[in-house]
Amino acid sequence: MVDDLDLQVTGSLSDYNAQLAMAVEGPSLPLTQINVSGEGDLEQFSWQPLTLAVDESSLRSEGSISWVARYRSIRLFVWISLTLPISLTS
Repeated sequence: MVDDLDLQVTGSLSDYNAQLAMAVEGPSLPLTQINVSGEGDLEQFSWQPLTLAVDESSLRSEGSISWVARYRSIRLFVWISLTLPISLTS
């Protein structure tokens, strides 16, 4: 299920900015917040950042993708922040 979908795109196909925010949840998927913003044109899209957050854990990436045949490429940087349960015994 997708909830709180917010998509904003400005510009033209040759020079655009996009922002997407949404919450998704499913039978085997906990409530996950997805946020991405980026810019692109007819040849590529660059995002900074793309963030997936579940509870207090998150995954953040920056990157770009090119879909022009002679320059087809993907560049990706990823940061992960996890909050794990800690059990202390005396």
